[in-house]
Amino acid sequence: MLTLQDVADQLGVHYMTAYRYVRTGRLDATKDGAIWQVRPDDLQEFVDGKDLSTSVSALSSFDDAWLRLFKRLIAGDETGCWNIIEECLTSGMTPHTIYGQLIAPALTEVGERWAAGNLDVVDEHLATATVTRLIGRLSPQFAQPGRSRGTVVLAMVAGDSHALPSAMLADELRLNRFNVIDLGADSPGESIAAAAHRSDSLVAIGICSLSGARPDELPKTARLLTAAGFGGQIFVGGPGVNPSKLQRISPTPAFTTTSQDAIDFVVAAAAHRPPAVAS
Repeated sequence: MLTLQDVADQLGVHYMTAYRYVRTGRLDATKDGAIWQVRPDDLQEFVDGKDLSTSVSALSSFDDAWLRLFKRLIAGDETGCWNIIEECLTSGMTPHTIYGQLIAPALTEVGERWAAGNLDVVDEHLATATVTRLIGRLSPQFAQPGRSRGTVVLAMVAGDSHALPSAMLADELRLNRFNVIDLGADSPGESIAAAAHRSDSLVAIGICSLSGARPDELPKTARLLTAAGFGGQIFVGGPGVNPSKLQRISPTPAFTTTSQDAIDFVVAAAAHRPPAVAS
């Protein structure tokens, strides 16, 4: 194993440059206590794939940023992850793009490798916890001044322990000047209905399902909300959704496949909502 000083000497760069290569995910490394260590094979792969005459700032390509983020996520390196995000923001990425082109692909990679058995549950939980803290730092950048366009209630269906999808969509909707009540993971239908009843200027209710929920849980929740008078305001999304199980509900909840689909549904619902009457 090589120390960062060994790496810097072999590359002919300053120690802090080698450190930055590691903390922005360009050079694979592991940490033993307080010491970063690099495998010779990883250093050679780095050398073969990079033009070392190029300045560090010029290496800020968006193309591999999500993969670099993925590597730091499974290492539990929150500081390194934030370095990558800051670098992308400085280079012109918007918070919206950070979610769609950086964090979402990295999380997808974590999920796919975990499902394939290439990552264990510790890696998956570590990556999820790290992303939770990262979006907490990014969330304030989604707040927009101006008059609210209405309220949206978001939730993960009962039995689904994931919280990130609704949290990220909540920020995207705040960027479009909607108030959002995000109930998070494992939300019973009764709680979703209660939150919707309490909401001023309700525009829409969004329910997401990734995995873990019983197949009949989402249709059950959608029927409950429709019976409570929210028909036509409900949209659903996520790989855990089976649209065919929702077709007998009238009106049928809208099925959204991307966050942009969800935003488009909410914007259209807000355009058709009667204006609030001043009391």
